[in-house]
Amino acid sequence: MSLFPSFAQRDALLSQLRQVSTHLEKGEVGEALELAKTVEAECLSAGVDSASVHWTLAICFDYVGYLREALARVLRAIELDPLHNPAEHSLGVIVDRARTAAILIRCRTRCCCRPTHQRVQNELKR
Repeated sequence: MSLFPSFAQRDALLSQLRQVSTHLEKGEVGEALELAKTVEAECLSAGVDSASVHWTLAICFDYVGYLREALARVLRAIELDPLHNPAEHSLGVIVDRARTAAILIRCRTRCCCRPTHQRVQNELKR
């Protein structure tokens, strides 16, 4: 891990990360994900592996429904910074979504039921 060559480069990347959040707030998920990937590429080319960038990517991947990638990114963020509180919170959210998706898939393949079926509701309560 290294420091950025300049504060200007760091500030520009922080500004882009704020733009990612703005895109997400506006529902522009595709734009947010592409910008976050661009920020990651710029960080990596500078030799920086950022927990904040991985966390941001985790959120973007979660929004588009790529739960495996979201989980991998949030875990990497926590690995880089074990005290990254927002990543820790996001981990819980992503795991809950993945669990719900797995339950729905399992129930659909077992009993061809709708999400409102009592068996599915019971599984979700566990």
